[in-house]
Amino acid sequence: SGCLTRIATYDLQADLPIGNMSNSEPPKIAHPKSIWALTYVKKFKWHIFPLHSIDPVSKKCTCARPDCASNNQGKHPRTKNGVSDASSDPKVVAKKKKKWPDANIGLACGRSGLVVIDVDPRNGGDETIIELQKKHGNLVTTPVQLTGGGGLHYIYHKLDESMVRGASLPGGIDIKADG
Repeated sequence: SGCLTRIATYDLQADLPIGNMSNSEPPKIAHPKSIWALTYVKKFKWHIFPLHSIDPVSKKCTCARPDCASNNQGKHPRTKNGVSDASSDPKVVAKKKKKWPDANIGLACGRSGLVVIDVDPRNGGDETIIELQKKHGNLVTTPVQLTGGGGLHYIYHKLDESMVRGASLPGGIDIKADG
C-alpha cells in the first residue's frame, strides 16, 4: 500500500475543482473564497486558517508591510498564531471569513491528515511533472488548488505517518505535509 490516496468519498465534480496531472490547463475555480472555505470544513473536515491576499488595486499584499517578500505575498497568516489558529469548525471559519472576506485559505495539512504535492512552474515544476508522468504514469485525480504563483497544489489523504515532511523534489516540486 502507498502513502497517499485520492479523496474520493464525495462527488468532487460538483464541489471542488478536479485536475488530472495530464491536463495542460489549470482547473477553473468559480466559487468565492468564503464558499470554498466552508466547503473545506463542512464537507471534508479540513482545518483551515486565513492568509493575507493580494489587493486587486495596489497588487500588493494586504499586510501592507513594506518588507513583505515577493515570494511570500498573499501566502502568510492573517492571525498571530498562523497554522495553530486553523479550525474545522464552520462557525469559527465563517466568523473569520466575515472579518476578512478576501483572505486566501491556508490548509493545515498535518491536522487535516493531508499531504500536498506543490507544482511550481516558476521553478520548472510543470516540466518536471510531465517528465515524472512519462516515467511513472499520471497521478490519480484529486482536488487541485491554483496557487498565487500560477502553480498547482494536488491534495491527497496521508495514509502513512512516516510520510516525508517538507521534502523537495527536483525541478520545482515540493511536498507539504505538516503545516
